Amino acid sequence: GCDLATREEIARLVRFHGRPAFLLEKPNPAHEVVSLSWWVTNRLLYLFALADTRGRTTADMGRPEEAFRSLDSAYTLLDLSVHHDLVARLLASRGYALLKTGNFDSAAMTCDDALRRFELLGDTLSILSTSSTRAAVATSQNDLAVAVALQNKVIGIATELGFPHLVAANAFNKANGAKSLKRFTDALEGYELAQRTAEQCGMLDLAM
Repeated sequence: GCDLATREEIARLVRFHGRPAFLLEKPNPAHEVVSLSWWVTNRLLYLFALADTRGRTTADMGRPEEAFRSLDSAYTLLDLSVHHDLVARLLASRGYALLKTGNFDSAAMTCDDALRRFELLGDTLSILSTSSTRAAVATSQNDLAVAVALQNKVIGIATELGFPHLVAANAFNKANGAKSLKRFTDALEGYELAQRTAEQCGMLDLAM
């Protein structure tokens, strides 16, 4: 627990964390900064937004260790008991960075925490992306049964939402995992789904 003032500061930080990235698009950026200063400590807002943004960017640029450090800075500013989509998104990004640095056990726990929060929030798109990351973690841990189950989950959501490239990629990965588990019927179904879907969406590397 914490005192009321600290809790309210955290809540305002969560509410306004996305504003700095769009300040220059405002008609009067200086006025926007002053307005924000009435609600939240500008230095905390700056640090949180910078760490979150740099973390997301560097993870995609192949600099996972820097991503992890940046995301960890943002992570420490949050009260993780707050049920807010920002907390879940930050955990999901942290899990991805942990995967890329090879910290698979921590990545698994972090992704699982993010998934629980996304389930509570009903955020289907985030469940899709985080389940995909968690499947990659399970594969890296050689926990193929878990990986296949998660890939089935991703395939179901991606089919429902209309993302055939994700269906094809996860069906192929699922088939490889099922083959290693000697679940040959599942493997054959996976390969057939991967090829059929890949042909439909032009993924030539899987369609061959």
